[in-house]
Formats: sequence, structure tokens, C-alpha cells
Amino acid sequence: MKLKENVSVGEQVLNPFQCSYRCRVLCHYPHEVPNNPFDEDAISRSSMPDGVSIRLNSPDPRTTHPFLITRLDGTRYYGVVLTFFEQINNDDENISQCSSSTAFISLNRLIEKYNRTCRHQRRSSLLIYASKTICLIGPQAHNSIFKRILELLYRMTIEHDLYIPSPSLSHSALKFNVGERQLTVWQPSIHDNDLPLLDFNLLDFFSLLGVEGVVDLVTCALLEHQIILKSSGIHFF
Repeated sequence: MKLKENVSVGEQVLNPFQCSYRCRVLCHYPHEVPNNPFDEDAISRSSMPDGVSIRLNSPDPRTTHPFLITRLDGTRYYGVVLTFFEQINNDDENISQCSSSTAFISLNRLIEKYNRTCRHQRRSSLLIYASKTICLIGPQAHNSIFKRILELLYRMTIEHDLYIPSPSLSHSALKFNVGERQLTVWQPSIHDNDLPLLDFNLLDFFSLLGVEGVVDLVTCALLEHQIILKSSGIHFF
């Protein structure tokens, strides 16, 4: 993990628990898909838009958020991310490496300098947590089932590839196991002239926008106006 380049590092003592760190994909499955290259940069930016977060002694609760990746050829891929915090060691080799550039500084050195300056508790008594994510990506927006699968994956140890089939565009019902739990996915038939699949709780939709906001949104859509929605956070899901 490294500090983002726009952080100036000099004589100023940075609080390592208020900085953002660059993230990278640790692993992905399957490793290769024919005619479907894995876009690590897009996945990293979509799953952790604020970078890796560090927490001291008390990690944040788990959160989920959806995202959409549109490629240059117009194809779309939908994903859901589960973010959680995992305890790390100050001497972990993943965080102890430091680049020669002054724009990068290791978390280990930041903590030591911050503790000496601010007279915090001893380093040995610190419990440090770093954010991690698990992400599911598919060609269709199965948001609710993706979220449920991620919650089950979080509670189990994965030591091998887990095959999760994707429903076809025709009327289908799938049953598959995630650990000891069996999940059922039902999808109505989708024709060329039908609207895209909407696997989203409409109650949440009205709670976020309000009745007047939904009416305004539908009115703009009927009038074929350009619609831009801006969210104050990524976890409204």
C-alpha cells in the first residue's frame, strides 16, 4: 500500500489513519476468460474509489455498493462490492516496502513518526485494520443475489475456485451452493424489446429520492431530457 501521489510529504507529520492508500487486485477468478480481458484498473477504481482506508483499534462495519463498467465497445458489466476491514501487522511485508520517491512513504514509518510526535500509545498496543473488498462481476445486474453471495463468501474460507452460474436471458431458475447454503436465482424471460433487468429494491429507490424526486425523474425521462444523478456516497444500496 502506498500513499496517493497528491499527498505532500515533508516535515509535516501525516496522520496515517486519515490518509488514502492505493489499492490493487490481489487475485481474481477465473484467471482468464476468452474474449473478455480483465480490466484491473477499472475494477480497482470501481471497487475502492477512495483507496485503501486504515483504521485504528476499531474497524468500520461491512458495507456494500454496486457499480457499472461500460467499455469502449458499449458492453456493460455490473458488479457488487463488499468492503470489510482486516487486521494487519506493522511488520507485514505488504506495508513495510517504501519507494525511493518522496511521494511514497510506508505505513510502518508513518505510524512510528506519528506516534513519536503525537505521543500516542505504544506501537505494540496498536490494532491496525485495513480495508479489503470482495467483488462479483457479471453481464447482468443481479444486485441483490450478488450481495447475498458476497455475505456468504465473507463468512467462509475459499481454498478453491467456486463456480457460480449466470442465468441466461431466457426464463430460468438456478439453484447452486455457496458453502453450506443453497441459493435460488429466478429470472423472468427477457426479450429484445423489454427493458433491462432491474434487480433493485424500489422501496430503497423511493427512500433515497422521495416521491417528488421520483416523479420529477420520470417526467424528465418521458420528456427525453438528459438526466444526471449525483450521490453523496457510494454505499446507498
